[in-house]
This record gives sequence, C-alpha cells and structure tokens, in this order.
Amino acid sequence: MTNFLEKNKDYLDKAVDYFHSIEEQEKWFNVKPKSRYYSFKYCFQYFNKKNPVIVELGTSRSFVDGRFEGCNSDDVKYWDKNDPEKWDWSAGFFTKVFSNLFPNTEIHTVDLMKNHIDRCKIMTNDKKNIIYHVASSEDFLNTFDKKIDQRVNEKTDESVKEKEDESVKEKADENIQEKTNVNANNKKYIKNQLFEIMKKFIDDIDSLPIHARHQAVTHSDLSAFANVVYSILQAFDDT
Repeated sequence: MTNFLEKNKDYLDKAVDYFHSIEEQEKWFNVKPKSRYYSFKYCFQYFNKKNPVIVELGTSRSFVDGRFEGCNSDDVKYWDKNDPEKWDWSAGFFTKVFSNLFPNTEIHTVDLMKNHIDRCKIMTNDKKNIIYHVASSEDFLNTFDKKIDQRVNEKTDESVKEKEDESVKEKADENIQEKTNVNANNKKYIKNQLFEIMKKFIDDIDSLPIHARHQAVTHSDLSAFANVVYSILQAFDDT
C-alpha cells in the first residue's frame, strides 16, 4: 500500500520549480536541490514503527499553494480536500503529511496566529492525533514537559532563534581549543609539504646537466618560486 508521502511525491518534487527554474536552482547550488520529500522520507524511516512526539513550530497555514488565488486567505472556499495539486506543497504541508504518516502518534503544531491554527484545523479535520497551540514558540517550548523526538521549524520566533544562536555559540566555544589544535596541525602539515615541494624542485634542477639547467629554468624563475613559497609560509606564521 502506497503511503501518503509516496502518493504525493510528485507534488513535493515539483513544488519549487514553479517559482524558480531548474536552471536558476543549478546556478545557485551547482545542482538542483532535492525536495522536502527526501527529508520527510528520512524522518519517516527513522521513526517508523515508533510513536514519536512531534512538535511543529509554525503550522500549515494556507489552503492553496502560492501560485494559486487564495494563498494565505482565511476564506475556506479556497480549501479543496479533493484537489491535492493546489495544496501548499511549496511550504511542505508538514502537518498534513506527518499526521497521515503517523496517525497514532502525538503531533503538536504551534503558531502565534489564531487564524493560522484555524486554517490548519480545517485542512486536518480528519485527524485526531494533532494538538493545536496558539502560542509563541518560546512560550510553548518553555512549558512543554515531554521529550520531543522531532521538532520542525516552519518559521521561528526571533526569541527562539536568539536562544538557538546562543546554544550554537556555546558549542562552538566548547570546541574552540580542539579546532585550534586541528588548525595548528594542518598548518604544520602544509608548511612541511611546501618545504618538500621546494626542496624537490631545487633537487630536480640540480640533477640536470649544467648546459640544460638554463633551458629548464632561469635564475629569476627560481627566485620567484622561492618568494612565493616564502610568502605562503610567512602568511601561515601570521595566522
């Protein structure tokens, strides 16, 4: 039996292409980025046969995708449960997807805007495993007392972003000495390699017959090469 994600794979795969051409995406990223389908599938496979507690910060809030009339409107006339092509796939439609993939698990969807939550309730009214919260992400996370197995940030409050930035900075500070040691070792290795290259270059020239040396390299060439290597080594010493 095909699950909800596989059934709608094509919509997810093409969602961004309506707004940005494949050529544009390849120009920006060198390759066409994979769609949300793949990250959704990874999460599904990871938590499959389990009942994870899922928290979504920023709910599914549009009845239709951005390319259709009625995007982000409160008017329920724009919601058609029987026309998935118009659903808001470019935003991922996480609430709809995962409430279908995990019908027996606990999904908390959080949003500051009550009208966003009201829209989500309409689009997912066939599911009984979703708990809706009108709250800031920070307030919700500060009061939520269960272990979160999967957290999804559809949009993040600035206060939460600041806390996450602080957490990242703390982790960076904890690892700074280790990174410094790694960088020092890398510099030492590169310096040694440069010395070896320069030595081999000079040895190769010296091994040539005297009459052939000037044909292979001039004195100015050798000086220029030595100056480049010396400059690189000096730059390493200054960092």
